[in-house]
Amino acid sequence: PALQRAVQIVVPRPLAEVRGRLEGAIHRTVEPFTLISKLSGGGIVVRALRTPETDRPFFGRLQGDRFTVGHVYRGGDQTPFQPLIRGALASEGGGTAVTLTLAPHPNAQNWDALFTLAGVGLLAGGAVQALTSAWMAGALVGFGVASLALPRLRARASFEVECRRVLTALSEVLDAPELAASR
Repeated sequence: PALQRAVQIVVPRPLAEVRGRLEGAIHRTVEPFTLISKLSGGGIVVRALRTPETDRPFFGRLQGDRFTVGHVYRGGDQTPFQPLIRGALASEGGGTAVTLTLAPHPNAQNWDALFTLAGVGLLAGGAVQALTSAWMAGALVGFGVASLALPRLRARASFEVECRRVLTALSEVLDAPELAASR
């Protein structure tokens, strides 16, 4: 399943105030969100969002009560799991309903197919080896299961870490502690 997270809260402030806070926090761009290749701290080339030079915490677009933004990270700690936020604001009672969908950039590298192919191949090799060598079959099955499970688990865990970072930053902008608590 694709990495995605939906959050919906009601901020106890009028829509105009919430929109104004959001407007002040977004470095407006008209260009599409693009990815860059960069060297990670571990020496691996990763893809991450290209962010503009700005002192604002977010960059992107705000059109009426809808917005699409990315978080501006300081210090080069971007990852491929950094979510883009698609959101909408609506009046609800005396407050503002904030609806968010967080998902990585659609062109972020996804090695799922490669690891699935490797895992299935290792499992098939383990089945063949079961006829001649039990320990070799066990090793192949173990590596096959690891190839199928570990990349997905790591992606999900890393995506959740990035969602917490983004929701914390957005909760500070909107002065909405309930948003940070929704993680």
